Amino acid sequence: MNNRPLFAALLLLALTTSSLAYAQAEERTEIRIWIQLDGSARWAISQKMDLLSEEDRLVFENYSKVISEERESLISEFSKTIQNIVSRAASLTGRAMVAKDFNLTSSISGITAQVGIIEYSFVWTNFAKLEGRKMAVGDVFEGGFYLYDNDVLIVRYPQQFYLRETHPSCDENETDGVIWYGKRDFGPNEPYLLLEDRRTSLTISSSKSRLDVGSSLDISGQLDPPLDGVPVTVRLIGPSSTKNIPLTTLADGSFHYSLALEEPGDWTVYASFQGWSVYLGSESNRVSVSVTQALLMQPYLTLILVILLLFALFTAIFFVFKRRGKEREEELLLRTDFDLVTDILRDSGGVMQQSKLREITRFSGAKLSRILKEMEQRGEVKRTKKGREQIVFLIEKR
Repeated sequence: MNNRPLFAALLLLALTTSSLAYAQAEERTEIRIWIQLDGSARWAISQKMDLLSEEDRLVFENYSKVISEERESLISEFSKTIQNIVSRAASLTGRAMVAKDFNLTSSISGITAQVGIIEYSFVWTNFAKLEGRKMAVGDVFEGGFYLYDNDVLIVRYPQQFYLRETHPSCDENETDGVIWYGKRDFGPNEPYLLLEDRRTSLTISSSKSRLDVGSSLDISGQLDPPLDGVPVTVRLIGPSSTKNIPLTTLADGSFHYSLALEEPGDWTVYASFQGWSVYLGSESNRVSVSVTQALLMQPYLTLILVILLLFALFTAIFFVFKRRGKEREEELLLRTDFDLVTDILRDSGGVMQQSKLREITRFSGAKLSRILKEMEQRGEVKRTKKGREQIVFLIEKR
């Protein structure tokens, strides 16, 4: 696709006005392209003529009247040519493109040194190629571009982008644009501009949305694009205080911080990046964190727990001693029973039937058997069976 005819089409104004203008008037063409954030571009092609005399002014005013009368037909012819060029550019690049919002104006500017201006304008959608954070201008100019003597090409881009490179080198590099002056013959796919998005974004998150006073809160954030080693500030706004925490991003653009919040109430956490000449600053989303006083009750809970433990301990000790007391009491009672059996046996000459002994002591059979069994184990008595009767012998220890 040869885009040198493109320039001729854009100069349709010069071609249609040359026969109506005057030979002594100095003419020059200024082409301005405003790149938009979405990659579209607004074009304005202006033919400027110095009005050096009253006669020049009158001629231009008469021509402006002709333009006003034929405005619709002039715009129609211009739009047909441009739409054909844009259609071919769409086929070449594979991007859907449309030419729209055509306009034609004439005006006089200046007070002492006046200039007559005839300007065609239109919008070219998808003029630039968007790839992620980059925007490239120039692939529609497959066959290059051409500027005649005294012509000027001005390409301006959004302040949200910065210029990374341009081919060929421009004659002037301004804050938001570049300028080339004619005469100049651009090569294929030129003029070329590579722009990069200056905008940044921050996101932030917290490990908890609710926590107790003094508990640790983990804060994580991400800067996009992932810039390494740039300063960010995490701000925590509490009920009566504010904390500003300076951090530095890691290689992947992330940042992390942990802290304890000692003031109860609702806190707001967000991060900010100041930016610099290349990248614009940004502010993150805001995260809400509620801090409660639950931990302030800990001393009381500890005291209650200690009291309960002491109560349980004293209760256990009480039952242990109670059980031991009962056992001791039984032991003392049992010791008295042993003495009683011993005394009865001794009074009866050291021998007696077990049934007779039961009758005298009035013990139950089981109790008397238990007492005699223990006395036998200690070697104090001996029992022998005679017929159906148990005979108990007292063993006197010397």
